[in-house]
Amino acid sequence: MSNKILNAKIGLNVKSFIGLIVAVAIWMIGSLGFVMLLNMIFPATREGYASLIVAYLSFIFLPIGIYIALRFVLKTSIKEFLLNGNKVSLKMLIIYFVSTIIIFVIFMLIDFFINRDSYTVTINIISIIKNDLLFPLILLAAVSEELLFRGYLYNMFIKLKRGTLWAIIIPSILFALVHGLNAEMSANLILMPLYYFLCGVLFSLARYFTDGLGASTIIHSAFNACMFMLLSYSDSTMEAYQIQSIFYRKSMNIEYVLPVLVGITVVYYFYQQHKKRNKDDFNKSHDKQVIV
Repeated sequence: MSNKILNAKIGLNVKSFIGLIVAVAIWMIGSLGFVMLLNMIFPATREGYASLIVAYLSFIFLPIGIYIALRFVLKTSIKEFLLNGNKVSLKMLIIYFVSTIIIFVIFMLIDFFINRDSYTVTINIISIIKNDLLFPLILLAAVSEELLFRGYLYNMFIKLKRGTLWAIIIPSILFALVHGLNAEMSANLILMPLYYFLCGVLFSLARYFTDGLGASTIIHSAFNACMFMLLSYSDSTMEAYQIQSIFYRKSMNIEYVLPVLVGITVVYYFYQQHKKRNKDDFNKSHDKQVIV
């Protein structure tokens, strides 16, 4: 784990703040204008499933804003920003995605058998197909948010003294605040901010350990997919958009949220530590062979 810092132009400086303002402004103005225009032309997009599609499509303005900020304000390399000098391993991305879903499902099933009365199970083929069709938009939302929080903001703080701590904590706090408009926030004022903060920490750890945005984006996408296709709960955003998942939980409580997030985070952390130790052992062994 080298944690190379190649995005030299992004940091706590005036240009970076200007770029951030430009990116967020393009996102907000573009999204608002896009949603209002479609709502005016197609009134059916104002509520339900159609409104969710429009909301997710509007995320496209965030990567556009970040691209403009990087290209024209900071004049830095897009490839460098995305990969930080690393190569993308499709195999590892698949492992991260599948592992996240498996751990999520294990915790969900444990909770299901312990708190059976809290669940309703519905297998509706049409709902499953509708949810599956949303996956490209779920991926778009995850990519967009990761570009901002684990990309731009992470790079702004990573160069500070104790930069790793700030680069993990501050974007995670902002990640929770940005999700403050979600339906579950008003119904669960303590639990849901904690949930989004811990999600942010998990994604930031993935960003830190892998020196790139691929792992955090794919884990984020896996989380979103699980919350769409497998599990929804009372007062959730999905319920507000009339999304019906297979498992419905009457309420989301701390006993469920914390084990899932902490479990995935701990498993991911120890996996990365194990991978690092194996790499170090290999390098030491190779060095000894060269010396001999």
